[in-house]
Amino acid sequence: MGQSEEQWSQETTVMKILTTTLSLPQRDLISLLLLSSSIYRTLVSIPSLWMVLDFHEMTNAGDRLIAALSLVCFNISSLLMAGLSHAPLLFECLYLAALETVSLFISILAVVTASAKNSWVNQSMKAYTSSLQNYCSIMVTRYHHVKQIILEFAQGVEDKHLGILKNKFSDSLQNLEHLNLNVCQKVSDNGIEAITAASPSLRKISIYWNVRVTDVGISHLVKNCKHIVDLNLSGCKGISDKGLQMVADNYRHLESLDITRCIKITDGGLQHVMVKCSGLKSLNLYALSSFTDEAYKKISLLAHLEFLDLCGAQNLSDEGLFCIAKCKNIRTLNLTWCVRVTDVGVIAIAEGCTSLEYLSLFGIVGVTDKCLEALSKSCSNTITTLDVNGCIGIKKRSREELLQLFPYVRCFKVHTGGVAIASYRNEADPSTTTPLPSAETPL
Repeated sequence: MGQSEEQWSQETTVMKILTTTLSLPQRDLISLLLLSSSIYRTLVSIPSLWMVLDFHEMTNAGDRLIAALSLVCFNISSLLMAGLSHAPLLFECLYLAALETVSLFISILAVVTASAKNSWVNQSMKAYTSSLQNYCSIMVTRYHHVKQIILEFAQGVEDKHLGILKNKFSDSLQNLEHLNLNVCQKVSDNGIEAITAASPSLRKISIYWNVRVTDVGISHLVKNCKHIVDLNLSGCKGISDKGLQMVADNYRHLESLDITRCIKITDGGLQHVMVKCSGLKSLNLYALSSFTDEAYKKISLLAHLEFLDLCGAQNLSDEGLFCIAKCKNIRTLNLTWCVRVTDVGVIAIAEGCTSLEYLSLFGIVGVTDKCLEALSKSCSNTITTLDVNGCIGIKKRSREELLQLFPYVRCFKVHTGGVAIASYRNEADPSTTTPLPSAETPL
């Protein structure tokens, strides 16, 4: 096979990958840039490949983010035209760039340029220089319309980095829709003010487990970002009713809210949300034991609710569940450790929420087989996961008996001595089930 035929074969293979893959790791994409001009043009023509900056669990993530966005306005053409005759250093530059060590890449290019100011590019380097220029061209534009930035569990992200984004890269963040700052614990209200001021199109923001963000940060959020539909404040212990009321007043179209362990929030703040944000589809109140039944009753206002986590709701009673049962679209319901609940409340849920797919009654000693029978009668065709671990009033059953009650169950957990049933639903044909395993799997 000749050189041109081999190159054609490589390009054809890469093209097939590009046309069948919705996303590729950033480093893989960058490695493809220099293969050929046709692959380069293909990459440029797929803008969706260049809309995500993912620094999940990376070190020095704040500096990495700024370095990547710096390439949006970094003009390397003058560097190349200056004449670079130091081939070993050039290849080192290219290698570092392919590894996304952007700041070091830029530093070495600066050194090479400084030492080659009076040099001319020889004939053998022209093709290489052209390829490198193509590479840098895509780097110049690829992060100009970022849609998503992921800094979850990343280290080295501070207010100063977000301030630089506001001051220097606002143009690149005008289309940002999703920002994940989970566990970026060095970010405070000041950082929230900076990044939200630069991201007016933001729709989804997650600030999980940040104890430095307070109601002041929420005030910046609601002022700068008018289109939030998904808000995760889980573990933000500095946020109170005041912050939640600002959320409710400004985000009437909110679809998802997570206030897990936001211990300063009381009935007043929660009720304000449920009155104002009636379009909520997902509500996570995990590990919030201070709410009363009066607050839980207001959940009935959320007609579109599909996901509800009430784990640890120690004050939730059967009367509260009667109201929640009015939410006909609930598919996932977590009642783990809701110790005041009995058969009466669960039966109301079974009869009202007939689309239920996941239900946890873990640790509730007040339920018996009566609620199981009611669930089977109303939700047997939808339930795939049922956790009754610790429900001592529910007796053990054989696999055959369980599948008679819930034919589509994937996972069924009971108290000591129980079994776990998994993967009985045939994904290719939901109307059929696969054969049972030959032996029980102990929990």
